[in-house]
Amino acid sequence: AMAEVAPCLLSQCQVPLAKCVLNPACAANLTCIIGCSTQPNEKSCQIKCGDNFANDVVDEFNACALSGKKCVPQRPDTGAMPGDPRWGPVKGRYPVPPPESISQDFDVSKMTGRWYITAGLNPLFDTFPCQVHFFEGMAPTETQPGRLVGKINWRISEPDGEFLTRSTVQTFKQVAPGVLENHDNEYLHYQDDWFVLDHSDEEDPELGFVLIYYRGRNDAWAGYGGGTLYTRAPTVNRALLDRVGDACDKAKVPFFKYWKLTDNSCPIEQDPLKLRQQYAQRLLKQGELSVQEQLTYLSRQAYSEIDADEKYIIKSAERIEKMTENFVAQEVGLLVSAEKAVEQTLMNVEKEVEKDLVIVEKELEKDEQLLEIPFRNLLSKLFSWRL
Repeated sequence: AMAEVAPCLLSQCQVPLAKCVLNPACAANLTCIIGCSTQPNEKSCQIKCGDNFANDVVDEFNACALSGKKCVPQRPDTGAMPGDPRWGPVKGRYPVPPPESISQDFDVSKMTGRWYITAGLNPLFDTFPCQVHFFEGMAPTETQPGRLVGKINWRISEPDGEFLTRSTVQTFKQVAPGVLENHDNEYLHYQDDWFVLDHSDEEDPELGFVLIYYRGRNDAWAGYGGGTLYTRAPTVNRALLDRVGDACDKAKVPFFKYWKLTDNSCPIEQDPLKLRQQYAQRLLKQGELSVQEQLTYLSRQAYSEIDADEKYIIKSAERIEKMTENFVAQEVGLLVSAEKAVEQTLMNVEKEVEKDLVIVEKELEKDEQLLEIPFRNLLSKLFSWRL
């Protein structure tokens, strides 16, 4: 509860707290957290606070409050286990999945390239729209385990229809077949373990997929987890769903019951009334998330700690950045091509309309001429009769 946390912050984290109060983004983040503390069960924060107000001052403040002085108590690893009818993606536990559910033939090097998250398990972390990730995987050698370096990109919609873009670089080591670890991080001492439940056709642009179940811990939360379906295509091919469902069943996290498909079309809503309604709905959810859930989300956004000697990570990150730049350039090119195609279509339509108008005008002239001849004859007869 915020009432219990505040005295600790004032006595143990005075300097980070003072910096936070004087920093606009950190102060806004703190205000966001405090503003939600009156909700039921004294829940205090939600993911949007961290999305909107993340910077180094916020990180320093959180590090003191959690890792340094432990002003915020760690959420224990409790709750129903997968397979229990009471289990749910947010409040349930995420143990190591059954051994038979973990893929034994996953080649981490085939994860290289661009991937979309097209379905997610935990709504706290996995189901945001517009998630495109870039990876470089390195197969194990005689002296080194398999490695995976990833740039995680996602977008957060704002009340005005614009987006905040977030990205981070994380590194993993393959410690067993189908098992990847991201450990030894300073920020909140967070750890993420990935388990590959299934994969196939990784190089196929339509059918390639990798199904991940993950679990982790940090100074705020002793046990969180979720799952992500990575596909090469921005939308999941329906032909894959039965196979993905079977793999999720083996891990006791049924796909069709708990997972949610994501939207990678990144539409911009133009209706201001609808935007305000959506934003208000998000604000109402603030009281449903705890401080531990909020900070766990922040830790999962943090950069992995990189040893100065691990030059391969820096080089991989540079290559991944190039992938990102190429992807953005392709997307911009597609938009320009689409705009040009629309312009050309409009020009063609205008030309056809102009042709049709010319034909109509000529037809009208003919009709006028046809009508004019008998009219003249009639006038001629009338005048000749009078004469």
